[in-house]
Amino acid sequence: MLGDMLGILEPGDTPGMMIWAVAGYILGAAGAWAVARFGGLAGLLDFSSERSSHVGVVPKGGGVGILAAVVFSSAISGAPWLLWVPAAMVSIVSFVGDRTHLSPAWRLGVQFACAAPAALSALARPEAAFPLPVYPLLIIFIVAAANFANFNDGINGMAGIAGLIGFGLLFVRAIFLNDPSLELMVLAPACACLGFLPFNIPKAKVFMGDVGSVLLGFFLAVMALRLSRDMTGLAVTAAFFFPLFADAATTILVRKRDGERLTQAHRRHLYQLFANQGGVAHWKISAGYGLFQLLVGLAAWGAEGLGSLAVALVWLVAYGVFWVVSFLARQVYEAGAIEKMPATSLFKNLSQGEPPLQ
Repeated sequence: MLGDMLGILEPGDTPGMMIWAVAGYILGAAGAWAVARFGGLAGLLDFSSERSSHVGVVPKGGGVGILAAVVFSSAISGAPWLLWVPAAMVSIVSFVGDRTHLSPAWRLGVQFACAAPAALSALARPEAAFPLPVYPLLIIFIVAAANFANFNDGINGMAGIAGLIGFGLLFVRAIFLNDPSLELMVLAPACACLGFLPFNIPKAKVFMGDVGSVLLGFFLAVMALRLSRDMTGLAVTAAFFFPLFADAATTILVRKRDGERLTQAHRRHLYQLFANQGGVAHWKISAGYGLFQLLVGLAAWGAEGLGSLAVALVWLVAYGVFWVVSFLARQVYEAGAIEKMPATSLFKNLSQGEPPLQ
């Protein structure tokens, strides 16, 4: 293995895993620090606009350290290159998009072109029991996860915490499957997210950028597929990053209902309502999403032994909870009767049985 050539302990050894956990953390932190320090010189700047949740100018593209962690850990693990090189290619194209404008059609074309071989590689193992007709749906799943992660990278800490918890849960699942190479592939980006977070919360010195957020969603989906034996297993591993799907799906449905063009810029994600209209600190919202993500992921995993219907019920209940919270928040923040109400007041009124609007 490449790890031998570099004089590094093999994946699977506890000391080796600890070394690569630290390495992932350092890469994530180093990438964030470098862009925070020199991003302006490279033109990697995010200027606030009417749809932003920040004020002023902040360097973006700090997710390059997460990309480095994915590339090095995957190469050293000896994993099939089609499992991770497509994710790296999507991330690199997204990094170019952080620097200059790339059309959505061009981005999607690259993402679909990369998702097809990645999905095939994830399924290329004897124990996989996915019916052939679902293969196109799995490609769509990977591309959707990449873009949904990007949609949710709108406030400080959101994408970093989602990546930390999502890859963390996949790491524990890889341990249960006793696959050291997969353990390393998901441990490194989890630790890279942890290294990135101090530069992003509570006050952002740097943003992750598309190079990081699109990579997180794409690679989370590929590894979720790799760590699943069948569609029930995929429903479990996809639940490890459930809020990405719930928030994006809810926002799309609401905007479609209201006759908005889905390509138009907006600030209607639930987390944006709490941050912008509700005045809730970004780190609190991101932590709340992360806790919800962890609980849903563990619940789905716990239900796996009971069968597909039990896992589906977890998804249904979790989405029901998310939808109710979203509905109530939109009644307050988008109905027009109240321009701005602290989120604490919203939940206080609800707990006392009072309607959201008077």
